[in-house]
Amino acid sequence: MPVTSAQRSAGLLVVAALFWSTGGLLIKHIDWPPLAVAGGRGLFAALFLIVAGRRWSLRWTRVQWIGAACYATCTVAFCAATKLTTAANAILLQYTAPVWIALFGAWFLGERATRLDWATIVAVLGGMVVFLANGLSVGHLLGDTLGLIAGLGFAAMTIALRYQKDASPLDCIILGNLLAFVVGLPWIVDAPALSGSGALALVTLGVVQLGIPYLMYAYAIRHVTALQAVLIPVIEPLLNPVWVLLALGEKPTPLALVGGAIVLAAVTGRSLFNLSRRTARRPDVRETVVLLHGLGLGGWAMARLARSLRADDYRVINLTYRSRSMPVEQIGAEWLPAQLRRHGIDPQDPAVALHCVTHSMGGLVVRRWLQQHGAPTALRRVVMIAPPNHGTALVDRIGHWLPFRWFTGVNGRRLGTGPHDVPARLGPWPAGPELGIIAGDMNLNPWLASLTGHPGDGKVTIASTRLDGMHDHIVLPHSHTWLQYRREPIAQVHTFLRHGRFAQ
Repeated sequence: MPVTSAQRSAGLLVVAALFWSTGGLLIKHIDWPPLAVAGGRGLFAALFLIVAGRRWSLRWTRVQWIGAACYATCTVAFCAATKLTTAANAILLQYTAPVWIALFGAWFLGERATRLDWATIVAVLGGMVVFLANGLSVGHLLGDTLGLIAGLGFAAMTIALRYQKDASPLDCIILGNLLAFVVGLPWIVDAPALSGSGALALVTLGVVQLGIPYLMYAYAIRHVTALQAVLIPVIEPLLNPVWVLLALGEKPTPLALVGGAIVLAAVTGRSLFNLSRRTARRPDVRETVVLLHGLGLGGWAMARLARSLRADDYRVINLTYRSRSMPVEQIGAEWLPAQLRRHGIDPQDPAVALHCVTHSMGGLVVRRWLQQHGAPTALRRVVMIAPPNHGTALVDRIGHWLPFRWFTGVNGRRLGTGPHDVPARLGPWPAGPELGIIAGDMNLNPWLASLTGHPGDGKVTIASTRLDGMHDHIVLPHSHTWLQYRREPIAQVHTFLRHGRFAQ
């Protein structure tokens, strides 16, 4: 059975944790203050990643700078925390990062923490307390605060890297290391000259302890959730006693062994559960989902859905098309097939697993594609969100108004309910691909709702969304424009793509 990208990424995170865990042993050989060490290793890590990545592009985007600043905050605050509080306190507080990601991941990434995730977090933190019990102490307010800031920085960095996974997370990591170097530069200038072994340890710290694992991390973050990206590497502090045992012969305490076993069991159990679930669902291929937005919108309107699907290991192609200037017939018959070819998808390849998820007029684009080319072998399932399959009475009422025609372009006035309008000429749903339809029944604009008819989402009636040949249909309490952005519809999309039916 082939190894999936998610399985490969989980393995890389484990290896990255192994490399990260060498830090404590290497730092002992460097006679510099902590911030000087943080800056020096940041410089060597950045140089290595630039060479290994073969390119570095400073994009000047807000998310890249936020991620880099959070990375630098994490590394510098942790180094300072280890100086001002116990190492155990600093480690435990840094690994509060899963809590912050579980709290904010749904908001920024659309990656909602499950009950299993929260149970794993509780088990991990409990195991860490047991593991570090002999070194934990109170009375170090400033150091403990810096440790907590390091945890927040680690979480925010991971969210930022995950957010830009389709750009280049590695560029952000390189910039973060350079920022850490700038922060540590004053301490480097005042630090004494290093011995030969100290200089070797600093270079090793930058290349082996930071550079190589973050090269792996930049790849892995594309294929795992932000929470997985911090829960799996939490085994890092557990490996420190192994290095100490090998190098100095110092045995870990019984409490450390018990705590380590709890953390390992929690992280391993959760990872195996998630990976086995994905393997059972998609044993042979990584499925591709094509997203098509509605009239007057763009790919940005499907971004939250795209992030959620990618987190579930789908390959997602979030397309933006000229919905106001290109006729819907041309979009479906010519433009969409060309985009599939451009992304390397052969719709007639039986080894390909292709799905489509559409919003509003995007559903008509898919219908036109199938009408023109027939149902392709690769197309397995289609989810239409608020599709005007029988047109909308709103166009019948105000489609001739000049502001409406200006705003909706060439397609808006052709989406009515008449026999010559586009929806009526697209034909029935073909045999083969399974079709699920999500409709809304919340009207936020009473005036538009009065023109459209009831019940409906304010622009399309529930009856108009239905289509002969559909496999399932569900009505949710949301309005038309942002139906595809809400949590419940996104969950229903996942369910239909997985099982061919909605969760009723």
